[in-house]
Amino acid sequence: MNNHDYFTDKIILDAGERLFQLEEKLRELKDAEYPSDGPLQLIQLLDLIANRLAEKLIAFNKRIAVEYLGEEKESLVNGVKRLAYLVSLIYRWLGVIELAQSKYNPQELVLPLEETARQIYRKTGLLICPLHEENYQYAEIIGRLRRELGEALGAGGEFLFAEYPEYFAIISFPSAARNNVLQHAVFGHELGHLADDVHKISESTRDAIGLNEVIAQTVDAWLEREHPTPSGLGEEERLKQKARLNDEIARLLAEWLKETTADIYAINLWGLAGFFANAHYLLTRQSLDMWTEIHPSPRFRFSMMLDIIRKIGYYELIEKFGLEAVRQGLDCWQNLAEEDEQELPLVPESIYGWTISRTGYRLAKKALRETGQRVRQEIHERIKALEGIRELNSQDLKDITALVKLLHERIPACEIRDGREKPYVGIATIFNAGWVHRITYPRDVSGWKRPGDIGKFFIGRIREEDNLISRAIDLGEICRLFSMRKERR
Repeated sequence: MNNHDYFTDKIILDAGERLFQLEEKLRELKDAEYPSDGPLQLIQLLDLIANRLAEKLIAFNKRIAVEYLGEEKESLVNGVKRLAYLVSLIYRWLGVIELAQSKYNPQELVLPLEETARQIYRKTGLLICPLHEENYQYAEIIGRLRRELGEALGAGGEFLFAEYPEYFAIISFPSAARNNVLQHAVFGHELGHLADDVHKISESTRDAIGLNEVIAQTVDAWLEREHPTPSGLGEEERLKQKARLNDEIARLLAEWLKETTADIYAINLWGLAGFFANAHYLLTRQSLDMWTEIHPSPRFRFSMMLDIIRKIGYYELIEKFGLEAVRQGLDCWQNLAEEDEQELPLVPESIYGWTISRTGYRLAKKALRETGQRVRQEIHERIKALEGIRELNSQDLKDITALVKLLHERIPACEIRDGREKPYVGIATIFNAGWVHRITYPRDVSGWKRPGDIGKFFIGRIREEDNLISRAIDLGEICRLFSMRKERR
């Protein structure tokens, strides 16, 4: 056996061993308990892909074994290496699936979130899992698997997806915050990314407001101001700088509009809870004026979300129902949003290794601020047309205030007995009641004298509130499922 054949056998053996290990792990994961069918759908799809890769490996091995292939053998070995890379890609999702088990997740939230995902698009799968970092994250994996399989398997790989969701969203949350139910209204923002992926909201908004023309005008004005013709830059250098700045600004605005879309979706989906959960989460986790390659600054986002709350009509209904503490809270956030912004450098966050100049960053912020109202309006109108998004009305605030009273009496806030046919309310109303209750009856931290007082405080008071809300969501979801079952009969 020559040196080349020796290592060819090693490559095939290694690929086969990893496929065997992958299939064993997938069988193990199939036997675990999950709060919904999303993880099992993903396991079944990955198992199907693994079987197809095994068939492909056998085919490669048979052809490589034929001695007269000569130079073609090297091409086939490279095919085995590409196949092995796909096995590595699937391995990355095993830990995510393992963490999707019921014992690691806020189980009462998973089914309502899955229902919302399917309202965004019927053929959508969803997996919720914790990660050991303090962040909520969204990823869609079907597109990536399709691209990778297309390279390794050719046209034959596409049929593998026929019976499975067209979109599969993985949404993660901070593992330490598993029981912080009200904070999990941030899931509304992550679902907004799914809505944007499916319906191309931010992309169509860019086209509708003519953002490319705005960018070009912004760059032209800057060039004329900083390098006026004919005494400024040479024509060739001017064109290069213009192209570079156009590209930098377009990339930043594309990412910032995605985040803006997700924020506006959260407000439309879950109202006040969508705002307060995101605002409280952002308040202490980064500087208020820090812009990154992916995210606008928290201060900018507060201003934008408050504008949408006003457009939807919450301010008028808050006044009508006398929710003074909520109005004062919104006013405080508005004042914070209107404070002068501190100029900070752009923070790298993109996985693409972008190089963004200081000028490109400043001009991108300028373009976003100048188009801000049009951007919000366009995105808001597109989101309002989606399934699962409904107009705010007086009954919504009436229900919320009724549930706040139940929470204050330490009763799970899910049922309103006012003669309606279906007394149980949905997750959006419960989330809103929880946040309005927390704002109306603020917790006093003046008694914190020793480190142990913090734990006693959260175990004794906040945890009790979270448990009531968790039970309310669970009971409400059980009743929704029973109602659906009756309607099918």
